[in-house]
Amino acid sequence: RAVDKSKGQKNAREAARERARETAQPRLTASLGARAAAALSAKQLARALGVFMLAVAPIVPCRKRILDALGVDGAPRPPPSLENPLAAAPLFAIGGTAGVLAGLFGVGGGAVVVPLLALATDLDHKTALGTSLCAMVPTAIAGVAAHA
Repeated sequence: RAVDKSKGQKNAREAARERARETAQPRLTASLGARAAAALSAKQLARALGVFMLAVAPIVPCRKRILDALGVDGAPRPPPSLENPLAAAPLFAIGGTAGVLAGLFGVGGGAVVVPLLALATDLDHKTALGTSLCAMVPTAIAGVAAHA
């Protein structure tokens, strides 16, 4: 019995490690945001959230103007692939930023992901919204766990 019990514990530990590896980036960045939130007062957090929301609100409707101001042409961007792994760098940056802000403000990250996907990719608004809905689940769970 002792051997069976230790085997079960070992399998449970291996499964836990696997789950941890699968959700490492959102958990890490959401935890950083949660730690930053703990260092701020409620008033400071409310102000920061207000400033953040005012800053990101015009991004999607003003996408073309912003890209023109940045000097980005309208040419299609190459998708991430094994031949072009650097094309995925903006997606990792978006995920990391969403994780930090999810932990900081307790939001799912959609307020960050949709505007940044609009700027960093060729996704249309509806596709960016759908992508955000799928991507925010792990960061939301990690933010809740960090605040619990």
